[in-house]
Amino acid sequence: AGDDGTIRLWSGTTGKPLEEIVGHKAPVGMLVSGPNRLLIGASDDKAVMAWDSNPEWKLIATLGPAAENMLDLAKSVFVNRVVSLAFSPDGRFLCVEFERNIDDESGLEVWDWADGDRLPLCVEVSVEAWAFSADSTRLAVVRRSLILELYFA
Repeated sequence: AGDDGTIRLWSGTTGKPLEEIVGHKAPVGMLVSGPNRLLIGASDDKAVMAWDSNPEWKLIATLGPAAENMLDLAKSVFVNRVVSLAFSPDGRFLCVEFERNIDDESGLEVWDWADGDRLPLCVEVSVEAWAFSADSTRLAVVRRSLILELYFA
């Protein structure tokens, strides 16, 4: 991904460029592939965007401050950049870790990907690590104070 907000895809075999995906308005710092051939990008524009790659990439959703898309997922508390993101193993949930302020405090939001709703779970204190259980029914969160919390779907 480029500093201009464009995601560029290259052939792993030939090294030649294949495609450019546009949508972000700031450098893209994180990419993850999701269920059903989705590509999720997070950038310094405080947005998480998803593209459908069946058969070609197209933007299908934006989480964050902008709501100019077909899904209104702009109910976000992102106040700074997105640090990491991942789908639950079953592809139902998208967990987004974001910086809350300049002191590197972070928080978590969990979204139900099927209906685009943000779940009531929003961890708003410093997060050190997090992971979904293999069956996607639990989310383990370690706070920087070394407290382990478990959340159930």
